[in-house]
Amino acid sequence: MTINSPPINGIMQISPQTGTIDTDFSVSFLGWEDREENYPLVYKVIIVPDNPNEAPQVKTWSFNNNIKGLNFPAKVGEDGTETVVTIRGEIYDIYGGKTQTE
Repeated sequence: MTINSPPINGIMQISPQTGTIDTDFSVSFLGWEDREENYPLVYKVIIVPDNPNEAPQVKTWSFNNNIKGLNFPAKVGEDGTETVVTIRGEIYDIYGGKTQTE
C-alpha cells in the first residue's frame, strides 16, 4: 500500500510586500516538489480573517505557480490606520495531499 504525502520543500512569496487596495500583487509558489505521479500541483491563495469565527476566503486558485494581478481588501484598524492582511497559500497534489504556508 502506498500512502500519499503532500507537496514539500517550497515557499510562497508575495510581491510587493506592502500596498493599497489598488495594488496589483503577485503570489509565487517556488520550489514545491512531489512525486512525479502526483502532478500537476494546484495552488490556492486564501485570505485569512482576523476573527476565527469567520471562514477563510479563497481569493483564487491556479495550476500556474505564479499568480499575478491580485488585489486584497483594505482593512482599517481601530485607530483608523490600515492593518495587515494575512494570506495563506495551499498547495495540493492530484490526490488531495495538501501543504499550507503563510
